[in-house]
Amino acid sequence: MRLIHVHVPDERREEILRTLDEIGIDYAVLDADDRAGDGALVEFPCRATALAT
Repeated sequence: MRLIHVHVPDERREEILRTLDEIGIDYAVLDADDRAGDGALVEFPCRATALAT
């Protein structure tokens, strides 16, 4: 199992979270601080076999 971390800009946040909901992936959202700019950090688990190397 891998934990994926993705920075999501505010303008794409709703679309990305809706997609994760639709495919049944549990996720956590952490709002970015002032140094990181706008957006949020989205974390979700992924099976290691689902990732290309």
